Amino acid sequence: MKTKYPVTVFVVALILSMLSCNLPRPTAAPASTAGEQPSASPAPGSAPVGIWMPCSSGMYGGIIEAIAASPDYADDQTVFAATMGAGIFKSTDGGGTWQAANNGMWIKQTTSLAISPDFANDYTLFSGGLHVGVMISTNRGNSWQPVNNGITLTHIYALAISPSYPEDHTLFAGSGGDGIFKTVDSGTNWTAVNAGVGNLNIISLAISPAYPADRTIFAATSGGIYRSTDGGDSWQEANNGVNTTDVRSLAFSPGFADDHTLFAGTGSGGIFVSHDSGDTWTQTGLPGWIKKG
Repeated sequence: MKTKYPVTVFVVALILSMLSCNLPRPTAAPASTAGEQPSASPAPGSAPVGIWMPCSSGMYGGIIEAIAASPDYADDQTVFAATMGAGIFKSTDGGGTWQAANNGMWIKQTTSLAISPDFANDYTLFSGGLHVGVMISTNRGNSWQPVNNGITLTHIYALAISPSYPEDHTLFAGSGGDGIFKTVDSGTNWTAVNAGVGNLNIISLAISPAYPADRTIFAATSGGIYRSTDGGDSWQEANNGVNTTDVRSLAFSPGFADDHTLFAGTGSGGIFVSHDSGDTWTQTGLPGWIKKG
């Protein structure tokens, strides 16, 4: 089974950069005049532009596998982190402080997160993990319960939630050896949707921002990239131009319906971009991993 850790580190860094950890940015110090003491340096913990700062107060143990911010982050400052070994952590101050949010989790090897687009009203999010499958919280992460009816392998590595989840209640889950599962009732029941993809290890899932119209979802698997344009009913390989099957992460452009753009991160070939909905891919300027001799 493939490790996800290199791409996990990249994704974590990217999201934390977006959140900025709620730390203030220092302003330039005014010039001192004769007889005046120069202004003090920025206080510890401030984050100058372009500088990374620690953002994990209260978090303990485990490798961070996934981070998910509330769709209403600007208002509620809520972020969740899934760790391999310490479960779920929650921050309500933009990452300034974290608290464990594991009530109901008997195994804390969590790998993935998915938050309802209507989180402000339905308080719903999902987690995927090893040995526990998919778990749901309907109270902002205060407690969790398993929702695995129909899932035949409870090693879940990836989740993708429909942008119209409040209406269609659709979620996809990728397993580590038994393909992809789909629910259309908020996790109460699941169905395997593996036609064309088989029982490959599913590393990452990404769902189109225009899913209700185009029914498109992509999967990064142990056999490369697969695409479905019928809501997961069937899958086809979509690797034209990608020189490796070691694909770890996927991301859609928010304007995918118009620009048809998405990105794929790999473990050895860097990042690839497609501008034709995955028909062809081009390697970007970011290189892959370089082994030291």
